[in-house]
Amino acid sequence: MDLYEYVCLSSFQITRREHSEVKVLLRDDVTLPILGKDEHGYILCLAKPRKMRNDKMSYLGLLFDSNDLLHKVLLWRIFKASM
Repeated sequence: MDLYEYVCLSSFQITRREHSEVKVLLRDDVTLPILGKDEHGYILCLAKPRKMRNDKMSYLGLLFDSNDLLHKVLLWRIFKASM
């Protein structure tokens, strides 16, 4: 399961809405999670973790070492909490 599928399934479990009622967007240009609404339903816009130089990853302004298991766990937990 990739990141997008995980977010879609989790949003369905949390909101109890149909997939057509909640749009999920993963964006590079978003710094904080955004919940909005348009004429078709809700929009959940999340920041996408970015891979940087030297095996580093960035998410919500935080830097993580992709070779460190603890950093991977922390990144995953922070991503899940941002939903």
